[in-house]
Amino acid sequence: MTTIQLLAEWALRSSILVLSGALLLRVLRVKDPSIRLAAWTAMLVASLAIPVLTSTLPGLLLAVPEVPLQAKTPAPQRRLQPILAAPQPAEQAPGRRSGAGMAGYDWRRAAVIGYALVAGALLLRLSISLAMSRRMLRNSRATGQFTGGIPIRESDRGAAPVVLGIVRSAILLPTDWRGWESAKLDAVLAHERSHILRRDPAVQLLSAIHRALLWHSPLS
Repeated sequence: MTTIQLLAEWALRSSILVLSGALLLRVLRVKDPSIRLAAWTAMLVASLAIPVLTSTLPGLLLAVPEVPLQAKTPAPQRRLQPILAAPQPAEQAPGRRSGAGMAGYDWRRAAVIGYALVAGALLLRLSISLAMSRRMLRNSRATGQFTGGIPIRESDRGAAPVVLGIVRSAILLPTDWRGWESAKLDAVLAHERSHILRRDPAVQLLSAIHRALLWHSPLS
């Protein structure tokens, strides 16, 4: 299977998976946010696993047009002709030259290179974002307080509460959090704590990787 066929099948299978899952949730009228989140997370993981499971999945009839790398013409047969009657070689028309150049262009390789450039740019942006968040977490200050065993930190650069870290997550608060009312602080900590307990940072990382690798699919 060529790279183009693999990418096309991945996008098609992922689209079928997402549409089927969304339709099932709608038909069953699932309203519970935790169930919906679990269903979408399962679809995300399954979509990421499609390239690995391609060999075990039933094949799809996807026709990828073949583009000849070089236009081949049969060699003319030699004929015994008088020297005086031998035709003079005619100049090749410009249009014929351009047609041969277009036929010799490797569209598949160009498509793969284009895909790799876009995916690489998206992954690079994701890596920069992760590095910036890690640096922000490293430069934050510990408050000495915890909520549910999760450390609470503060930073001058934080304008709003946020969860940072994938494996060892922490809650980052702006410096004015000490002046908040206790009800507001409890609500903020409960909200951010729920993100960590649901493993939302890890799921968001998988989602970002999925969008970067499957950017050519409109449902990614």
